[in-house]
Amino acid sequence: MLIGILGIVAAAGVAVPSSASESTREEAPTDPGRWLTEVDLGNPNGLPSDIVATRDGTVWVSVFGDRSVERLDRTGAVIATYALSGAPSSVAVDDEGGVWAAVIASNMIAHISAAGVVREYPLPTANSLPAHVWDAGGQAYFTASGTGKLGRLSESTGAVEEWVIPGAVQLGELDGLGEQVWVVDEGAGAVWMIDRAGAVPSRWDIKDIRKIDLESMEGGRAHGTVQTTTGVVRFDYPTFTHFDAGGEDLRGFARIGDRTWAVSGSTTTLYGTSPGSRLTYSLPPSAQVSALAFSESRVLWMADRKRGKVIRFDTLAAVQTSRVGGADRYEVSANVARRFDDPNADTVFLASGEKFADALSVGPMASRLRAPVLLSTKSSLSDSVLRELIRADPKRVVIVGGRASISDEVVAVIRRELPSSTFIDRIEGADRYEVSRALLTGVDAPTDPAALYIANGSTFPDALSSTPAAAGAKTGVLLVKGSSAKLSQAEMTLVWRFATAGATIKIAGGPASVSTGIEAQIAEFAKVVRFDGPDRYAVSLALNREAFPSSNQAFIASGTTFADALSGGAIAGRLNAPLYLSRRECMPPEVLERLATGVRETFLLGGENTLTPAVLDLTACG
Repeated sequence: MLIGILGIVAAAGVAVPSSASESTREEAPTDPGRWLTEVDLGNPNGLPSDIVATRDGTVWVSVFGDRSVERLDRTGAVIATYALSGAPSSVAVDDEGGVWAAVIASNMIAHISAAGVVREYPLPTANSLPAHVWDAGGQAYFTASGTGKLGRLSESTGAVEEWVIPGAVQLGELDGLGEQVWVVDEGAGAVWMIDRAGAVPSRWDIKDIRKIDLESMEGGRAHGTVQTTTGVVRFDYPTFTHFDAGGEDLRGFARIGDRTWAVSGSTTTLYGTSPGSRLTYSLPPSAQVSALAFSESRVLWMADRKRGKVIRFDTLAAVQTSRVGGADRYEVSANVARRFDDPNADTVFLASGEKFADALSVGPMASRLRAPVLLSTKSSLSDSVLRELIRADPKRVVIVGGRASISDEVVAVIRRELPSSTFIDRIEGADRYEVSRALLTGVDAPTDPAALYIANGSTFPDALSSTPAAAGAKTGVLLVKGSSAKLSQAEMTLVWRFATAGATIKIAGGPASVSTGIEAQIAEFAKVVRFDGPDRYAVSLALNREAFPSSNQAFIASGTTFADALSGGAIAGRLNAPLYLSRRECMPPEVLERLATGVRETFLLGGENTLTPAVLDLTACG
């Protein structure tokens, strides 16, 4: 039952999601299918007790019955076995890519370096029974469950210091931050807060506590997460702030982004909880998970103590994918508009689907007006776009670009097919750069911008990736000749106006896209931030990571063709969702990692010739 943790949370005034308080009525767990695989460690009676992952993606498993620590690569293949002289009960990551192991029955602590060198440290006090270790950089703190002490081991000398914790009953997990070490006392139902010299300044009572994770320290207050037998709750000490997950007989938790994962031992159910979403997946019915760990911000690993296995779960299972396609880019734009229709929108933008020049910077304005962006050829409207215009019945149609982009013949069709009261406007200029400035200074220009994005107007990827980010900042994208050493006078005047209003100037792309000369020129009077990367996919990732630290929706568009991102970027901005660029046949692994942090729905823009079925299946490149 959840009474223990819910009582604590309710007393603290934290709202409990109905999915936690009504867990008995939730739907049956989902079969994880291809997203779950199992790794056989070779001995069904090995008793894997704990599991951690290091920064390089390596996974380490303490195998109690085999008196060893197993090292796995990111696929789950065993790459090394390290024999110990005793049975390890837990493992902890060190700061150099290796691990510590608490060897409880043999009264020692072992260290295994990233290079695979094993060193064992016997403890001087008999029957200390070390339970868990926390690495403090050259020092290892450990809980002595047999003596009720906190210990500290010097890695270089092997010297051990120990301090009695008055009132300790059954010490377990520990974590550290700054000058403090926080020790979980399962027997006392409390956390002991101890300084690095062993003094115990305070105690925090938490019924049925099993684990604590310290994340940050601000203003002398610690922020983190606690896990009890029935729930996972975030805190801003000493206040509980957010209920993350609930279940019966929880066996650990792991969090990436906004999603918390926990396992119920009594039901062999894996829970994935994020704001507004609670997912459940079934584990093998005979599994008995003893610990969880994340690797590479995406893969969840579980030690299966009962069966001597490791369970590998790709958390992309939580991401639902769908495609908004069409016979061509024009039909795609119509389908995007219809799929994400806003009944309150009264404006439609019409841009060229043949060349990206004029339309590159229209997305943020369309997002602010909650308007779709439809595409047209220069001389004619496709049937699909015309049908969508008639269905939308806008009060205003904005033509983006001059007559070389969309002709008067197209405008005549719109006048003939839409009501006579429809206002048809055109935003144009001598070139794409003048159109960009017109969008930022006209009647629909940003009124209270927090930023101004600058992108190269001679290529499309960086500008399109900036669209949702600019929409979120209530601003726009200024196109410039990125290879120039300096901005033109007209561009400088516009940037100056935004900067003096308090906007941060954000450059999309590296020096090859927007020169260092332009950056230096702006930096003389404004705050400048550059979003760089080795390629367009990395720049897209950097822009979206900063603008959307969390989101439950995401859009994917081709990084090699512009059209679908033109229509999709405006919708993504309106929905406060990122738009990532992808290769045609696979998705950059870093994008998949971002999706795994809490995204629930992902929309692919374009047909199978643009983004293949492998992208829809979230197949990683490389």
